[in-house]
Amino acid sequence: MRPHSKSLTKADVQNIKMNPALFNPTLFVPTFKPQNLKDEESAAHDLDDFNLHRGELSVSEKYRYDLSRAQLKATSNTSALLAGFAMVALVELHYDESMPRYLLILLGIVTTLLVSFHLIALMISTCLLPYIDANGCTKDSPHNRLKFYIELSWLFSTCIGLLLFLVEIGIIFFVKFLSINFILGAYITTAILIPVFIVFILISWLLHRERFSHSVERVDIKVKFLENIIDSGNNLLSKQQSSNFEVV
Repeated sequence: MRPHSKSLTKADVQNIKMNPALFNPTLFVPTFKPQNLKDEESAAHDLDDFNLHRGELSVSEKYRYDLSRAQLKATSNTSALLAGFAMVALVELHYDESMPRYLLILLGIVTTLLVSFHLIALMISTCLLPYIDANGCTKDSPHNRLKFYIELSWLFSTCIGLLLFLVEIGIIFFVKFLSINFILGAYITTAILIPVFIVFILISWLLHRERFSHSVERVDIKVKFLENIIDSGNNLLSKQQSSNFEVV
């Protein structure tokens, strides 16, 4: 039995040598890539990383990008206009010695707050808008990371700033009419301004609620669409598995 096993072993070795699938010497030879090929692969990898950050945005991301740019532009224009108006009104108004001191103090406080909020909003929009425009509508755009500052400038300019502007108008009415001793005109204009102030707050709240509900509806539609895709994929997979079982 021992010589027979040796002969079988020699035959097996002979088969291995003759069969290239079982014995391939090239598998044990190290392969070297040329330097040019390595450089090309490295450049291609860097290009893929660049395209990953500079690629086009999706539809929802592009919507947020356009919304951020529009908010910054509106904030810049509104804040510059209202802040300039408040400063001109403070300088150009005529003040008499008989003017109540509390009214002048109130006018100074409201004007200071109005100009401060609008200047902060203007500063944020002026700093961020060129930065966002320079990056363009790509995945490298910083509008998502800077969303807090964009919303803050929008709040200062369109909500707090406009409310202070209405209060400023009411105080200016009192200053102008008291300078000619016509207090009735100040009361009438202020009485007209109060409903406008209330309507402004009401419309702002309604717009915010409608915008929030619209965003929630969009999210619900997207979630339902994804659930339908997942359900259809699961149904198709179950049908394929059942058909495979039947074939077996």
